[in-house]
Amino acid sequence: MYRLGYDAWGDGNGLDAYLATCRASRKYAEGVWWIHAAADGAPASALLSHDIPLPSGSPAVGLGSIATAPEFRGRGFASRLIEDVIVRHERDAGTEVFFLFSDIAPAFYERFRFSTVMPCPRKPESLLMARAEPKKLAGLLAHPEFQIPDYF
Repeated sequence: MYRLGYDAWGDGNGLDAYLATCRASRKYAEGVWWIHAAADGAPASALLSHDIPLPSGSPAVGLGSIATAPEFRGRGFASRLIEDVIVRHERDAGTEVFFLFSDIAPAFYERFRFSTVMPCPRKPESLLMARAEPKKLAGLLAHPEFQIPDYF
C-alpha cells in the first residue's frame, strides 16, 4: 500500500528509502489502512483513517494518504474507497465530522461534500478540508478547545 503513493510522496528518494520512511512513520502506524482492490486482487487505492478527538466527545475521522496506483487512476477506485469509508464510519460509529488535508485541487474532495477550512499550518500548500453539517462545523471551529487535527 505504501507504493501506491511513491510517485506523489517519494520526494526524489529511492523506493527502498521511501518504504523505510513509511514503515517508520508514526502516522502510518497509528491509523487504520483501507484498501480497494482491482478485480484481480491487486491493491488499486488506499487511504488511512485516524480517529480525531473532538471537544464534544463525538467521533470524528481524519482521512489521509489517499493514493491510487498509476495504472488504476481515473477509474473511480479512490472515489469508491472514500465513499465506502465515510459510509462505514457514519453507519457504524455515527461519525458526523470528517477531515482531510488536500495536496490536490479541492474540487475532487468537494464532490464528497468536503469544504476548505484553511491552509495547513505545517504545509501551507495543502488545505485542511472538512465534511460536516455547516452549523456543526462552524460551532466546532469556534470552540475554544478545538485543535486542528495533527495526523498530517
